[in-house]
Amino acid sequence: MTNGVRNKLTPLYLKFFAARTITECEYQAIKLADHTHLLVEGNSMRATSRLADCSINTETKLLVDVGAACSEYQDKAMRNLTCKRIRRPPILSST
Repeated sequence: MTNGVRNKLTPLYLKFFAARTITECEYQAIKLADHTHLLVEGNSMRATSRLADCSINTETKLLVDVGAACSEYQDKAMRNLTCKRIRRPPILSST
């Protein structure tokens, strides 16, 4: 990776990868994590696309992919739970 790519990484990842060179695949994974982090923290898609310097269409595709991955994970991980009480927001109580 060139220094130009290193300059685009967030400081947290720079500390982690400072000792070695990162591959393009690792860089893409870091970029995906950064975009997801911005969206999860409550930024709008338009703000995230501005901060991450990419198209809003790219952010939309990313959000769809992340949603599908989360749905698949929860479908596999949350089976046969022994829950006695389930809490949910009041807005969902009427359904």
